[in-house]
Formats: sequence, structure tokens, C-alpha cells
Amino acid sequence: MSKRDRSRDASRPPAVIVPSRTDRGPWVFAVVALAAAAILAVGTIGSWRQARRDREAMGERVAALESRLTELSTKIDAVAKAATPQRRGPDPNRIYPIRTDRAPVRGPVAAPVTIALFSDFQ
Repeated sequence: MSKRDRSRDASRPPAVIVPSRTDRGPWVFAVVALAAAAILAVGTIGSWRQARRDREAMGERVAALESRLTELSTKIDAVAKAATPQRRGPDPNRIYPIRTDRAPVRGPVAAPVTIALFSDFQ
């Protein structure tokens, strides 16, 4: 070797031999897949538990709302019964006598049926 070749070799760092990554067996991938499945299972179980707690809480809230709705409907019914005004005016089932003396008449005075007409000309 000449001096020139030696100086080149001295400036270069020594080569490092890195073992190849392909020598891993299939068990490594199985371990990674198993770990991922375990993480997924733990997450799924946690979300199922949370969903069950949420469902129970919603059931309690719905039950409370239904009881409150029942209370309000009974109060509304009570107010509606109290607020219903008593009928005023003439009773439709009673026969009222009407004086027809000196009133304009059409037809015979002694007719078996008398129809009295009340009107307002406004």
C-alpha cells in the first residue's frame, strides 16, 4: 500500500458490523400480536363497563323524569278541573215560559208549537 491509500484508511472510521434484523423468529411477531390483542381486550372491557354504567345512570334519570311527568300531569289535571267554569246562562234542558202578548205573530195564535225568535240588529 502506498502512503496515499493509508491516509485514506486512517480518515475512515472502522466499519461496524450490525447483525441483521431478519434473524428474529416468528415468535416475536406472535408476542407483539398477543400484546396488541391484550391491550384491545382491556380497552373493550373498560368501554363495556362504562357503557353499562352510563345505561344504568340513564335509566335512573328516565325513571326520575317519568315520576316528575306523572306529578306534573296530576297537577295539570287538578288545575284544569278547578279552572273549568260553571255553565252560565239558561239551562238547555228546562222549558222557559215566554210572554208573547202583543208580539208580532205569523200564523195562528193558538198553534200547538210556538217558536220565538230573538235577534239583535247591530
